[in-house]
Amino acid sequence: MTIEWEEYKSILNEIEPYQKWAKGQNQKFKKWMMKGKKRPASPYTKAPVLTGKSGLGPLEEQYVPDIKEDLDRNLWDNEDQLHPEIAKKLLRIANDFYEKLDLPAPILDITFTGSEANYNWTD
Repeated sequence: MTIEWEEYKSILNEIEPYQKWAKGQNQKFKKWMMKGKKRPASPYTKAPVLTGKSGLGPLEEQYVPDIKEDLDRNLWDNEDQLHPEIAKKLLRIANDFYEKLDLPAPILDITFTGSEANYNWTD
C-alpha cells in the first residue's frame, strides 16, 4: 500500500467516531420529535417552531444564529488563515473527491463553507 492510502485511512479513522456520535444524536432527536417535544437546535437561540410543511413556521418566527465575535481558533490562526495541517487535510479530501469524479475539467477554485468557515460555529 502507498503512504497516501495509509494517510487517507488515518483521516477516515479520525472522522468515524464523530459520525457514529452524530448518528446516535440524530436517532435520539427523531425519537424526541416523534413524542411531540420541542428543544432548541444549536446554533439557534429560539426553540424550533414546528408548524407547516417546512417545520419552520412563519418567517418572522425563524431562528437567528448565535453570531460569535471570532472564528473557531481550533481551525484558524490569528491571521484568519486555516492552520496548515487542517488546510492540508481538507485539500487532500477535496482532491480525492475530485479524482473520483473523473471529470475532464480542471479545478478552478475550492471554497470552504459552513459554520466553521464563518462566525456562527458551535463547540
